[in-house]
Amino acid sequence: MCASDNDTTAFWALAGNSGTTVGTNFIGTTDNVALEIKVNSARTLRIEPNATSPNLIGGSSANTVTSGIAGATIGGGGRTTNDCSTGSAPCANRVTDDYGTVGGGIGNRAGNDAGSASDRPYATAGGGTYNTASGTYATAGGGTYNTASGAYATAGGGRGNTAQGAYSFVAGRRGQANAAGMFVWADSYNEPFIGSVANSFIVRASGGIYFGKATPSTGALSERFIYTWIGAHLTNGGVWTNASDRAAKENFANVNARAILSRVANLPIHTWNYIAEQATIRHIGPTAQDFYAAFGVGADDTHIATVDADGVALAAIQGLHQVAQE
Repeated sequence: MCASDNDTTAFWALAGNSGTTVGTNFIGTTDNVALEIKVNSARTLRIEPNATSPNLIGGSSANTVTSGIAGATIGGGGRTTNDCSTGSAPCANRVTDDYGTVGGGIGNRAGNDAGSASDRPYATAGGGTYNTASGTYATAGGGTYNTASGAYATAGGGRGNTAQGAYSFVAGRRGQANAAGMFVWADSYNEPFIGSVANSFIVRASGGIYFGKATPSTGALSERFIYTWIGAHLTNGGVWTNASDRAAKENFANVNARAILSRVANLPIHTWNYIAEQATIRHIGPTAQDFYAAFGVGADDTHIATVDADGVALAAIQGLHQVAQE
């Protein structure tokens, strides 16, 4: 980048140029040879020609794109040493299939490493260390030792997770989404958490599960596995407990226990099965429509709240007690 005549219109000057023409003036090659940019004599960016789409390889000089691949991107990271894992491969980032992307980190791979450009998985390994996105359109977002091998699968982050099923998602620690359409959340517990049922949502949450629109000030309360911001919760023993604090209620009104008893006596009670369950799985109770018509409680006539069913039963018992005392 110099010229004996010091004519800045004929070469790229160290202080910059003016009067350039887009499409006419450029830095690069005119033949089928890669362009490299170096810092301190070490390669930091390599642009490889491809008739379909060039490959951009940033970061360590050890980072590579498999020969014949088009449209690959390595944003940076990687290093030339061989101390990242067993074997002789350096701690490099690699793209092994068309249109794959590695964002950074070290030892990450986008592609199935089959050595053929025809597989075209369009995979993305976002960063972190030793992550592999090998499925078609798969993503290994970050963390370490995570693998997204299923088509359209995502290993979001964490450590030692595997998204093997198509359209699956996994994050946390040592989670495995082995079937299609799974969502697996594994907490920090250092033990395999394996999902194998397609289209399911499984969670390992040793500290409990919280639902609400207010940020919890503490973790899960003792003896509560699922708890909500309004107080309802599922105990570790498997008992669902409704919120029933007097301070959360208003507009109290007395009930006529004998009238409730009379309505219970006339309430149709059947055994039945849910359409979504097998006919051999039987339940007993009223329909929501009959319950609502008899007592007028609840939000609508297609649901029965357990607190209402319990309240009706207790009121009926009080009515029966009144009758028995006469």
